[in-house]
Amino acid sequence: MKKDKQKAGKKPAKNKKTKNQSENIENELFNFDNEIVIGVTKLPEPKKPKKKKQNKKQKKAQQTNKKGKQSNKSGQAKKITKKPNKKIDLKKEKRKKRMLTFLKAIIIITVIIGGLLAFMLSPLFKIENIQVNGISKITSSEAIGLSEIHEGENLFLINKNSIINKLKQNPYIEDVTIKKSLPSTIIIEIAERKATYCLKYVEQYVYINNQGYFLETASQTGNLPEIISYRTNEDQIQVGGRLGQEDLELLGTILKIMESANNNGIGNLITSIDIANKNDIILRIESER
Repeated sequence: MKKDKQKAGKKPAKNKKTKNQSENIENELFNFDNEIVIGVTKLPEPKKPKKKKQNKKQKKAQQTNKKGKQSNKSGQAKKITKKPNKKIDLKKEKRKKRMLTFLKAIIIITVIIGGLLAFMLSPLFKIENIQVNGISKITSSEAIGLSEIHEGENLFLINKNSIINKLKQNPYIEDVTIKKSLPSTIIIEIAERKATYCLKYVEQYVYINNQGYFLETASQTGNLPEIISYRTNEDQIQVGGRLGQEDLELLGTILKIMESANNNGIGNLITSIDIANKNDIILRIESER
């Protein structure tokens, strides 16, 4: 049995050899590479396409194109990387420009203001003339004394409100306007109060105007109608003061009566007005008894 198995195992090796031998024989029979066949022309081998020779100019152009493309790529890359930096730089430049323009504007304004101040405070604008207009009861010297304006002062350093308040201390002065006439003149326009009635006060008379202001005291009536039986206390009667509220209301009635009397031509003849009774005001005309 063992021998039969060995024989059976060796048979395939012989078969392999026979197969290889047959394949070699076939290859030898059909190998035409080294054989010359009579009557058959040998086909020429296909020629390889020749590379066209490039001119120097073309080569240079290609090289420059390549370099240009490379430089463009590198430039684009640089631009991409530098864009944010440029924005920051632009913002900084804008800020610097704004700051510079702002500083320039401040310098220019300060120079202009300084020049104007120096010009205004120059001796050219020293007060040389003081004019007082609209006065009849008070004198020009009295008005200038009250205003406390002095020649030689600078015209632009005068405080108008202060001058007006000082002038209004005089009860005859109702309103004041101050005007400056360059280069060296100041004009004081005064609106005076006018005495229209009088009151008997102790052994004197007090003059009042249509608004009930006490203007001055005098020893005579000054040809003004005297108001009799007024209600204001004597302690309240002071120059620059005013009638009490009840007398002010009656003064309004007196003004209406006097208006009608003037229209009838007898206003100048009235010497006294008695207001003891509100509903029965008495007008006295001494010249007509």
